Amino acid sequence: MTETAGLDVLRNSTQWKAIVRGTRLVMIAPVLGAISVPLRGSATTIGTTLLIIAAIVWLSGTVLFFVSFIPAYRALSHPRPTFWKIRWAVIKDAVALTSQRGEKKGKI
Repeated sequence: MTETAGLDVLRNSTQWKAIVRGTRLVMIAPVLGAISVPLRGSATTIGTTLLIIAAIVWLSGTVLFFVSFIPAYRALSHPRPTFWKIRWAVIKDAVALTSQRGEKKGKI
């Protein structure tokens, strides 16, 4: 099996969705943190609360990513795709609004 075939096998696994969701959570957390910075100067606790929420979102996204990624990567046969190829594929799928898993898209 080639490296690209291993990436295709990983993309078609059920764990791929969890990997992509974890990456999306990790990408949302800095936005929440950036929004909370100007709000921290206000008299209310909204800014601090939002910063705490951003930290929780980031930590949960990181845990979700690694809990899904490590078993999926270990299940692949050799030669496995490199970490960097998988990383860019995950980022590409996380930024896209639809999954790149090879499913046919139906009309809405």
